[in-house]
Amino acid sequence: MSAYKAIIFDVDGTLYYQAPLRRKMLKELLLSFIFNPLKGYREIRLIKTFREEREKLRHFSPGKDTLLEELQYLIPAQKLGISPQEVKKVIKDWIFEKPLKHLRACKIPGLDEFLALCKAQGLKTGIFSDYPASQKLETLGILQHFDLVLCATSPEINAFKPSPKGLKVTMEKLGLGPQEILYVGDRLEVDGLCAERAGVSFVLISPGAKKISDFLQVEDYFSLLQIIFGPKN
Repeated sequence: MSAYKAIIFDVDGTLYYQAPLRRKMLKELLLSFIFNPLKGYREIRLIKTFREEREKLRHFSPGKDTLLEELQYLIPAQKLGISPQEVKKVIKDWIFEKPLKHLRACKIPGLDEFLALCKAQGLKTGIFSDYPASQKLETLGILQHFDLVLCATSPEINAFKPSPKGLKVTMEKLGLGPQEILYVGDRLEVDGLCAERAGVSFVLISPGAKKISDFLQVEDYFSLLQIIFGPKN
C-alpha cells in the first residue's frame, strides 16, 4: 500500500509523450504552410511567439487584478501587432483542439492500469497543469479517474509553475499536507521545482533510460506502479 494519500499529475508530457505529438503537429503545420504560405507563416510565427512569451510569464508574479488567462494572449498580440482575440483563436485551434485526435496514440503505457489501481487502493488523484486539461483527459478516456482538475490560469491560482501556488491550492482542496502528496511531471525545471517549493515528493516521467536527476525517475506507469504499490500488483 502506498504511503501517499494523493497522487497529482501534470498533463502535457506526463500523461502522454510530447515528442511524437509534436512531430505530428509539425507535419500539420507544414502542410498548412504549403497550401497557404502566408496564413501558415503567420500561424507558425504566432504560435512561436505565444510559447516564448508564455514561458517568460513563469517568472512573473501578477497582482490580483492581473489575470494570466488574459495576459498570455495580450503580450504576444502586442508584440505581433494583432488583437488578443486573433491570438486566442489560433492557439485554440492549434494547441487546444487539433492535437486532441493524436493524444490516445501518444498515451504513456500503463497509465490506465495505474489510475485504476490508485482508485482501488483508495488514493485521491488530481491534475495540476499549466494548460486547461479536462478536454484532454476526456479524449484520453481518463477524466472519470480524477477527483480534482486544476489549471494554473484559473483565477484562484493565477500562477504558472514553478510557483508552488497551484500545488498548495490542490492540497487545500484535498485537505492533505505536503508529506501526503506525490507530484508526477516531465520537466525538472518546472514540475520538479514546483514540487520542491511546495514541499511535496516528485517523480519524473522520462522516456529515456538515462538518469538525469536525483528525483525518482521512471519511463512509464507500469514502472511507477511497481514502485508505488509493489511487485504483486
